[in-house]
Amino acid sequence: MFHTAIVMKVVDGKQDAYRTDHQNLWPEIDRAMRREGIDMAIYHYNGFLFVFAAAPSEHHWERSRTDPVFTAWNAHMANLLESDDKGNILFYPPEKVFGFGSFI
Repeated sequence: MFHTAIVMKVVDGKQDAYRTDHQNLWPEIDRAMRREGIDMAIYHYNGFLFVFAAAPSEHHWERSRTDPVFTAWNAHMANLLESDDKGNILFYPPEKVFGFGSFI
């Protein structure tokens, strides 16, 4: 099992829009993630989003990210998340300092 974590920052005032978009997740995103066996939880704290994801393997995770629907989804999310001047979402990979059980 492959696990990963990502930190992102929501643009001020866009938290509700971000939450609404995820409550109404595009069916194509849902299908792409299910096809690759992706499990994910996103937590919010003080403007920061903490994404925890699992996949059967790193290959499954990487392959899910290459689905063309993710390009469109990320372009849409770039309006809600801190992004660079080219419209790419800024993803911050946190350092894993501890793992236990299936998270080793």
